[in-house]
Amino acid sequence: MSPVPAGRLRAAVVALAPVTALLLGAVLPASAALPQTPTSTSTSTSTSTSTTLAGATPEGPPEPEVRGERLVDARTGSTLHVAGLNRPGTEYACVQGWGFFDGPTDAAAIQSMLAWGVNTVRLPLNETCWLGINGVDPRWSGESYRAAVEGFVARLHDAGLAVVLDLHWSHHGSTRATAQEPAPNADHSIDFWSSVATRFADDPSVMFELFNEPHDISWTCWRDGCTTAEGWRAAGMQELVDAVRSVGATQPLIVTGLLWGGDLERWSQFRPTDPQGQVVAGWHVYNFSGCSTASCWDATAAPVAEEVPVLLTEVGQDGCGRDFLDRILPWADEHGIGYLAWSWSTADCSSMPALISDWQGTPTAYGAGYREHLQTRTLPDDDAGAPATEPGGTPVPVDPTALQTFESGTHGWKARWGSIGVSSWAGTARSGTGALALDLSGAGWPAAGFGVGSQGLSGQVRGGSEVTMRVWAPDRGDGTAPVSVSPMTFDPSWRAWVGGAVTLQAGAWTTVRFTVPDAGAIIAGLQVNNGGGWTGRIYVDDVDAVAPRLTFDAGTEGFSTRWGSATVGRRTTDTWAGAGALTVRPGTGYPAVGTASVTDLDPGDDVVLHVHVPAGTGTAAPRVQPMWFDGTWAAGTGPSTRLEDGWNTVRFTVPASLDRVRIVGLQVNNGGGWSGTLGVDQVSW
Repeated sequence: MSPVPAGRLRAAVVALAPVTALLLGAVLPASAALPQTPTSTSTSTSTSTSTTLAGATPEGPPEPEVRGERLVDARTGSTLHVAGLNRPGTEYACVQGWGFFDGPTDAAAIQSMLAWGVNTVRLPLNETCWLGINGVDPRWSGESYRAAVEGFVARLHDAGLAVVLDLHWSHHGSTRATAQEPAPNADHSIDFWSSVATRFADDPSVMFELFNEPHDISWTCWRDGCTTAEGWRAAGMQELVDAVRSVGATQPLIVTGLLWGGDLERWSQFRPTDPQGQVVAGWHVYNFSGCSTASCWDATAAPVAEEVPVLLTEVGQDGCGRDFLDRILPWADEHGIGYLAWSWSTADCSSMPALISDWQGTPTAYGAGYREHLQTRTLPDDDAGAPATEPGGTPVPVDPTALQTFESGTHGWKARWGSIGVSSWAGTARSGTGALALDLSGAGWPAAGFGVGSQGLSGQVRGGSEVTMRVWAPDRGDGTAPVSVSPMTFDPSWRAWVGGAVTLQAGAWTTVRFTVPDAGAIIAGLQVNNGGGWTGRIYVDDVDAVAPRLTFDAGTEGFSTRWGSATVGRRTTDTWAGAGALTVRPGTGYPAVGTASVTDLDPGDDVVLHVHVPAGTGTAAPRVQPMWFDGTWAAGTGPSTRLEDGWNTVRFTVPASLDRVRIVGLQVNNGGGWSGTLGVDQVSW
């Protein structure tokens, strides 16, 4: 977002599109030989409570660093709770031909920001001004612009503030960047980040936000780049990550989601690879965003925050109100998500989120709400200390949804191959006071697991089931875990399967999810990838499994059209798992398909569906939304999900506020009249 500078050539202000998203957390692992050193994916859950507050010692600006799902101050190892603001002007003043900044940027102006209790400032940048291209006035571009930005960053650092540098305005070809584009461009954005990263490579107190608000592109394009509908080539986030790393810069990279930054639904699935392991998920949310409720945040941002740090690099409210801030900021604090409010500008807060009414820092009504939160919020004490060798933290009740909690025994886990010790452990676990301990004593790829039948879990752990395990590993002293793990199973013919490796977060609980192969499982567990010969102990807790309720192997199983025009059938090829899949051919409009009446789906339960889009459909694919009927037969729908070619995992939580659930399914948003056929398979709850 960018403000409209009063008394200047008016900058285009683009409202955020509605954000409707569901996180797709499931991972479909590939078959592998035994043993295996596979590729890495991960999600994580933290129990850390250490904190760095604005103004805390040591002196100087924070030095952000990603460690697991936490952003820490590298000087102390303590959690860095980002609390800051956006300082616009550097994206539009230069291209409009009247300066570098909008408003003062001297030491006194910075002190006005500090008085609010911030520790980080985000500076939006202009691609064509930084590179000095496409006819921008040379007085305000090229080296003059770069030096002005560098000087402002230095003054902010002198005041003890970290800085986020953001590619805010860009443009392909030979046109000046006078607004936001849907995506970074291959013509200039890669060169922009190579240049910015070179300039700030030795500055440990900056983070780079690779692109402000991607929109109207697919997740594949977001990560890998594509040719846009207008014919120019968009650069992918992976290319921008590579550009920064190619010049030796190692700082955290903020990679912001789709739909103007508000959509994190498939962020984890399409997360770019960073050899430094320093990726942060960027998130933008306003009161006028589509995802503006706690239930939506729980379904979208919270799961990502269990994997990597999440930063609200833009958050705000129009109309001069504060009620939205009073909801989202405490929620963000609770989930360890930092925030930077839009914006430190003197625009009219009735028309856009402006924090101040003058450059001395007098707050608007909206700004007063943000300042009050910064100055009164309560955060945990800093007790980082030395790396822990076993789980700890504040005890929490036993997870009532888990099938195995290890409160009194090992649940039948034992060594399945290689050298590995298995025992029960008493202490503060992921939940409750017990966990499974796995002891490693030499190089190799040993595995441990439990008998599915002997534990009475044949109904829950079978072909197509989604299994979840939580694994804790210590920090070996450099912010990384000493081993990774891979899910493993034996099928009824005693053939072993090993899935892709999951990178464990150091000193934190990592969530490991996998889908049981079609052949089923008589044993399920974990292979520990310990080729380096580490000696020590990791822990397992809260094992759960969700079996598919509807497989469509023998028919449509009661799935039918619930409103609108749609044809429901079945096919026996191109399934997610098993011998059959449902087919849905939607008519033009917003039809919905759903189950027959159910009796075992409760409010608050998680529902997982797998939805297939034919190859070559691309952006023409309709979006889908979860739908349900409650106990009074009133219909409801949840946030929408953008579909990619191939199989998509759609996950949502039935609202806990419902009295009961009678029917559940999907609404297909086909207002454009797409004429293809969707597949649906393996519905679980």
